[in-house]
Amino acid sequence: MKFNFSIKTQRLKYKLWVVYALMFILPAIFLGYIILITLFPNLLANPTPVPILKLSLIFGGLGSVIISLGGLFLMSRSIKPVENITKEAENFMVELGKGAVILTTTRDEGEKVSQYMTHLIMETRTKMNEINGYAQQLAETNTKLNELAVKDGLTGLYNHMYIKERLNYELLRAREFSHPLSVIMADIDDFKQYNDRSGHLAGDQVLEKVARTIVKNIRPIDIPARYGGEEFIVILPGAESNKGMQIAEQIRAQISQLNFYPKDMVSPISLTISLGISILSEKIVSSEEIISQADEALYRSKRMGKNRVCEYINPSG
Repeated sequence: MKFNFSIKTQRLKYKLWVVYALMFILPAIFLGYIILITLFPNLLANPTPVPILKLSLIFGGLGSVIISLGGLFLMSRSIKPVENITKEAENFMVELGKGAVILTTTRDEGEKVSQYMTHLIMETRTKMNEINGYAQQLAETNTKLNELAVKDGLTGLYNHMYIKERLNYELLRAREFSHPLSVIMADIDDFKQYNDRSGHLAGDQVLEKVARTIVKNIRPIDIPARYGGEEFIVILPGAESNKGMQIAEQIRAQISQLNFYPKDMVSPISLTISLGISILSEKIVSSEEIISQADEALYRSKRMGKNRVCEYINPSG
């Protein structure tokens, strides 16, 4: 694995060279100048007086020595932390199991740190990408779990628990904004006999096909659910009596035209569905009450011969 030093790293090297020049090269040039004019005073057009020369030599020499010693002190103070950083980085990479891929052919501590840090950044980016991937998978899993919690596994419609909570919400919303609301209860006619004769697998296929037919014949804003067994419920927000009856009748007609093919039958058979509908009124105060009214209308459809739609009739008028 090769590492390319960044522009910032190259600039840091240039700065270090400048510091090196200030601490070592410039004092050396100054000392060379003092020695030159001392040994060869005739080289200058105007020779420097001896007292000034001595003072320059003393202060310049002391200054150069102080600068050099200060530079050495600062460099010695910097080497130990760099060594510690390198050692810690190396140990950390070994713990990650990545120590073998790090180039350690150089003895320069700065380059070692640069190599380790570069690799750590690459590893961090890789891990962040993995974490983001895991987070996306977790979000998708949570979405699926939420769907499983509110939807029926066989039909894909909402389940009994969710529909009751949703109906409570729709009731409050309808009353708040003075909107109409209808509820359809539906039950497949003679489903038990069909299920017992043809088997549960064939019965499940009927439930799936009926559920798809219900979804195709309702509006996007309507909320369908499997209420239990072969019974279904549909919440119709904003639907008055005429609209609710129209949707319910359309569902009934479409299901009566379906063909089912159980294994033990040579020719296809058809099934029907009975439906009851209840309209929100001022007397209804809870979701249980409007469901009860729709259920009562459903059983009236059953008593009247099945394969029909009946609307709830208030006995008190």
